[in-house]
Amino acid sequence: SSIKRKVLLDQDDVDFFIVNPDGIDIIKDKLKARGDIDLIVFDEVAVFRNAHTARWKSAKELIAPNMWVWGLSGTPVPNAPTDAYGSMKLIKPENYPASFTRFKEATMLQIGPFKFIPRKGAEEAVARILQPSIQYGRNVCTDMEPCFIERTCELSKEQLQHYSKLVSDAKTLVRGSQVTAVNAGVLLSKLCQCALGGMYDSNGDFAMVDCAPRMRVVEELIEENEEKIIVFAPFTGVLNAIAKELRKHWTVEIVDGSVSAGRRNKIFQDFQNTPNPHILVCHPACMCHGLCLDKASLNIWFGPTVKNEEFEQAIARIDGAGQKVKMDTACISATPVEREIYRVLREKGKMQQVVLDLAKG
Repeated sequence: SSIKRKVLLDQDDVDFFIVNPDGIDIIKDKLKARGDIDLIVFDEVAVFRNAHTARWKSAKELIAPNMWVWGLSGTPVPNAPTDAYGSMKLIKPENYPASFTRFKEATMLQIGPFKFIPRKGAEEAVARILQPSIQYGRNVCTDMEPCFIERTCELSKEQLQHYSKLVSDAKTLVRGSQVTAVNAGVLLSKLCQCALGGMYDSNGDFAMVDCAPRMRVVEELIEENEEKIIVFAPFTGVLNAIAKELRKHWTVEIVDGSVSAGRRNKIFQDFQNTPNPHILVCHPACMCHGLCLDKASLNIWFGPTVKNEEFEQAIARIDGAGQKVKMDTACISATPVEREIYRVLREKGKMQQVVLDLAKG
């Protein structure tokens, strides 16, 4: 909460304060008032690529004269050379005093009414404005243990409405369809479905629910990673929605029970041996023993499965003999129920306890 953040910021016996990018605006005035902060580190500085956002403006307000400012990123230009402009203006604005429009004209070539491609030499232009800089390849991190990354998001207004209704009444109405939970186990599944962006009604039909906050976290994780990525979702209905959104920026293939064995093998071969697809959106039950997908370095759980073996087998697919970089698994959650499921999965506990605790609540 904002109150808790401000209380923590009043401490004097700490060396570092850590806040997520969207939390800067809440505490920026108290941060500036301290007067003893002489270093700001913007991790994943590419999230500040748009200098017109409230996020960027809040970050810029923190920077005072004679303050050290570092930007960290494995993907400084995740979408286009112009992504470098906002980061540069945040940290080293003197590197390119001209406008964003001038930088876009210098680095991008318009080939249609709304389509631009990078100009020849755009890489050198980006490198010049992002100086001074130091680069470390991910291949120097191969001896590091795989990490679990916990990323939280908010429920959308629509999700919160249905989620609260399920908790209180064990039923809700989605797009005119009745969704009912007849026992604690079913309620657990319905709550997870709602948090992920869709629910199955009593007829087995799937209804989508707005999950924009969770999707933004997925996109941020993808932009932060240099290698290929696997996104897992335990509900088939959600896979299509994820793939539809991600295809706006990347090449994506879906793997679930409806994909034939022959088609599935072709997708896996292309993923391993060709540039595309860049992302696989998969149901974890399809990630069988012995399958090698080590061209990816990041697993993203759009939401948790409730099966220990599925979880363990799915995250192991990127741990192959050809893996050359550090591996990570990101677990996205918006609710205490999801976070408890992830905890049980990581500790190899029994999901039955989650169900029983839910029944008691």
